[in-house]
Amino acid sequence: MTTRNHIYLTPKRIAFTLGAMVMTLLAIHLAIIYLHFVKGYQHLRGFVHGFYFDHEANIPSLYSTLAILLASILLWQIGVMPEEKAKKQSPYWKFLAIVFLFLAADEFGGIHEFLIQPMKSLVEQTALSGGYLYFAWLIPYTILTLILAAVFLRFYWRLPRRTKILFFIAVVVFLSGAVVMEMVGGSYWAKQGWSVQGTDQVDLRYALIITVEELLEMVGIIIFVYALSGYYLARREKIFLVTLSEDAVPPAVRERERHL
Repeated sequence: MTTRNHIYLTPKRIAFTLGAMVMTLLAIHLAIIYLHFVKGYQHLRGFVHGFYFDHEANIPSLYSTLAILLASILLWQIGVMPEEKAKKQSPYWKFLAIVFLFLAADEFGGIHEFLIQPMKSLVEQTALSGGYLYFAWLIPYTILTLILAAVFLRFYWRLPRRTKILFFIAVVVFLSGAVVMEMVGGSYWAKQGWSVQGTDQVDLRYALIITVEELLEMVGIIIFVYALSGYYLARREKIFLVTLSEDAVPPAVRERERHL
C-alpha cells in the first residue's frame, strides 16, 4: 500500500510480492518446458538457460538467492534486538542468519554440486552409492541439517506458537523440495543412466520433477520470510516503511498500517 510518498510493507504484502514473482517465473518455466521438451525447440534465444529452473546463475536462481538473502537479513535483524539479547536468544538468530547467507551463496553458485563426485567416490562401494542418494551431496547436507535440528530444538520450542507453526510448515515444504524431490530426481536420473556430470539431455519427466522440487523450495522460503517478518514487526512494534520523500508519516496512518 502507498500513502502519498510512502510505501508500507507488511508481512502479507511481502509474501504476496514474492509469491507473484514465483508465479511469474513458474509460468515462464512451464512455457519453456512445453516449447523445449514437447515442441522440440532447443535454445529459444537464451530463454532455456535464462529461465529454466534447473540451471544455475540464471533469473530463477537469482530470485531464490535474493529471497534466501532476505531471510538471512531478517534473522540477523531479529538477532540484534535488545529483547532477544536479554533472553540469550541472539546467538541462535545470528547463527541462522549466517547459515542462510551460505545457502544464498549455494543457491546461486551451486556449491553443493561440487560435492557430488567426491561423495560418490567415498560411498561408491556402499548401499548409498545409487538410487535415491545418487546426488550424493545430500549425505553431508542431511547430516548437517539433523545436527542443526538437534542444536536448535530447545530454541525452537521457546518461540511463540504461531511462529513455531509457520517455521514448521516452512521447513517441511522446503525440505520436501530440497531433499525428498531431489532424491526422487536422483533415483530417476540413475535409472536413465545419465552422467552425474550433467552432460546428458534430460527428458520431460525429469523436467517436471525439477519443477516440483524448485517450486516447493521457493514456497518454503516465502513462508519462512512471512514468519520472520511477522515475528520481527510484532516485537519492534513498527512497520517496514519505504520513504520516497522527506514528508512526515502521519501517526494515525502509521498506527493503522502497523496492524495490517
